[in-house]
Amino acid sequence: MPLAGILLRAGVGVGEFSDICRYAYVHAAANELASSRSRTNVSRIAVATGLTRQEVARLLRAGLATSSRAPKHLQRANRVLAGWYVDRRFAARPGVPRTLRVQGSGVTFHGLVRRYGGDVTPRAVLDELRRADAIRTLRTGEIVPTRRSVEYGGKSQTALRDAANKLRLLAETLRHNLDEPASTLFEDVTVSNPLRPEHFPIAVRQLSNSAKRFLSATTHYLAREERQDKTKRRTTKSQALGVGVFLFSKSE
Repeated sequence: MPLAGILLRAGVGVGEFSDICRYAYVHAAANELASSRSRTNVSRIAVATGLTRQEVARLLRAGLATSSRAPKHLQRANRVLAGWYVDRRFAARPGVPRTLRVQGSGVTFHGLVRRYGGDVTPRAVLDELRRADAIRTLRTGEIVPTRRSVEYGGKSQTALRDAANKLRLLAETLRHNLDEPASTLFEDVTVSNPLRPEHFPIAVRQLSNSAKRFLSATTHYLAREERQDKTKRRTTKSQALGVGVFLFSKSE
C-alpha cells in the first residue's frame, strides 16, 4: 500500500508498474543464473519467473523506458495527455497541443478521451487532470494541457526519485542479508509502546535531532582521508558504505 501510494503520486498506473515488475523479474533472474554460473537462456528465465518464453524474449530485447512507457501501459490520464501532444487531430504539431472545447461538435476533449481513455468517462479524466494541475482553463472555456504527464501533490519528480533511491538502498541491504547470512549488514528497527498524544511530537523532535547528530558523525567518519581509496588502478572491485536512518509511526 505505501509503495502504491508513491507510484500513484508519480502518475504510474497499474499497467506501467506491471511491465516494470516483469522487466525487473526477468533481469533479476538473468543475473541470478549468471552469478550461479548456470546456463542462462530464455527457457530457464521463463521457468524461474512464471512468464512465457515470448514475454521473456521481448523484455530481454527491450529497454525499460521503451517497455514500460508504451501508451497501452500508461494510466488513463497520461494516455490522454500523450495523445493530446502527438496526435495530429489534437496537436497543432508534435509537442504542441491544441486548445480544445470540452464537448460539442468537431475536435473536442470528449473525442480525445474516447480515443485514448478507454472505457472511462471524459468527466472522470477531466477531474483527474484538474486534480493533478495538468490542464489550464482559458477565458473562452477551452482547455489546454500544462505538462505531458500527471504529478500529484507538492512533491517534485526529483523528490520522488530520491524516495525511490532510498527504497532501493533498503531493499538491497535486505536482499544482501538474505543471500549472505555470513556477512550481514546491520539492519534493525525499534518500536515504542503507544505514546501519549502530547509526547509524540516531543519524541519525534528528540529522535530527529539524535539521528541528525549520528548521521553527521557518520559522514565525518567515512570522509576521513586515510579511509578513502584514492588509487586510480584497483585490483579488486571498490565498495562504498553508507547508513540510512528513518523514523516511522504505527497506528494502534
